[in-house]
Amino acid sequence: MMDLAALEAAGERLGLDLAPHSVVWLEGPLGAGKTTLVRAIVRGRGVAAGATSPTYSLVHHYDGPRGPVYHVDCYRLRQPDEAADLDWETLLAGDLLLIEWPERAGAWAPAATVTVRIDYAGDDSRLVAVRRSRSRSTARPIVAAWRPAMAPRCHTHSSTVRAATRALSSH
Repeated sequence: MMDLAALEAAGERLGLDLAPHSVVWLEGPLGAGKTTLVRAIVRGRGVAAGATSPTYSLVHHYDGPRGPVYHVDCYRLRQPDEAADLDWETLLAGDLLLIEWPERAGAWAPAATVTVRIDYAGDDSRLVAVRRSRSRSTARPIVAAWRPAMAPRCHTHSSTVRAATRALSSH
């Protein structure tokens, strides 16, 4: 578990460590902290403009020092076929692609390099699970992002996240 400040610190570190052209899926219930994490990842990536939720426009584009960072929020999609209208080829060509609610895009959502699942664990605490794709070796370095950022503010159940990061490291 981690508080929101630790989540943001881990997100900034993740933004630094992700390989170019990484695809990050963000999963969890409404209000769990997905957009908070995106803001931190974008900051860590060196984007000057603050990230906002693209719920109504579906896609936000941020100019980063390594190229464009795209943030897609599929929450408003009523059915997966609506995701066909997104220019996935352009989105994948950017430096980073962050997708909230990827399951709503169905088969249109590109495979994730990293999947981050955030769930409530109390008022200000979140349970965070980070999983890298077995098929994309670019995800391996991100595991390190969670260790230093979580340590100062973790609650007593941080062993769950540490065990998850150890498991990711072993693949």
